[in-house]
Amino acid sequence: MLHPDMSRDAQEDVSRVTVDDLKISVDGVGGHDFIRWDQLQWVVIEAAMEEEGRSLVWRLQGLGVRRCRIPFGIEGEQQMLAKLQNLPGFDVLAVAEALCGSDAGRFICWRRDRSAK
Repeated sequence: MLHPDMSRDAQEDVSRVTVDDLKISVDGVGGHDFIRWDQLQWVVIEAAMEEEGRSLVWRLQGLGVRRCRIPFGIEGEQQMLAKLQNLPGFDVLAVAEALCGSDAGRFICWRRDRSAK
């Protein structure tokens, strides 16, 4: 299982993300991890300023301690984003702000407790 709070180096070891009707799966050098759609609690994009420039990472939280950090640009990201956009109340403007911004920050794209409203 991938460590829940991977360092940037460990994130680079993530090789792909896959999605199906039951779960989001992350594969990498450290192993395999997943979050079931029915247990997904929130989706955030984290932007960090680093020597090489600005980096973006998806952070998905499941129930309890289950979570995944997925670097932008990874294989399967577009398919993941397409499924995420189907979540009720998914905030595409938060994604756009994260992509177009120039500062570090957290962009909340979806929260289960807000989607029921």
